[in-house]
Amino acid sequence: MNYIKFLKSIYHLQGKIVEWGLIEEITYPKEKNICGLTEPTGKQDVEYKPGLYIKNSHVYVDIFARRCFSTVELEDMLTRRIHRARWKALKGGYVIIEARDDPSKHIVLERHFIEDIYNVTVYDEWMEENVLL
Repeated sequence: MNYIKFLKSIYHLQGKIVEWGLIEEITYPKEKNICGLTEPTGKQDVEYKPGLYIKNSHVYVDIFARRCFSTVELEDMLTRRIHRARWKALKGGYVIIEARDDPSKHIVLERHFIEDIYNVTVYDEWMEENVLL
């Protein structure tokens, strides 16, 4: 299946240059101080997710969330970036999505994760013959 073509149709991205993306979300945990106010801990939590990179845009598609977000950098609160990425098949039915600019930033997923997420969100004839719970 051509996942890029499939996802472009869902998100109305025809005519746009789209490629795989790796979303990097950085959050900054806070803790309560002795007065009960929250203060930054100085730590960062980093999460990587698969996405679609849209050329010349600050908007990207978060494949897991099934929606579009924009890149943002809010000091000591939230940073969201989208990296252009490669999709590589791995043995055992897995794929790796890795940032082109820094392969140490990556995520490993089951090869059919997109079908698992979107299979029941777009009507198809097979639904008439199967029980959907």
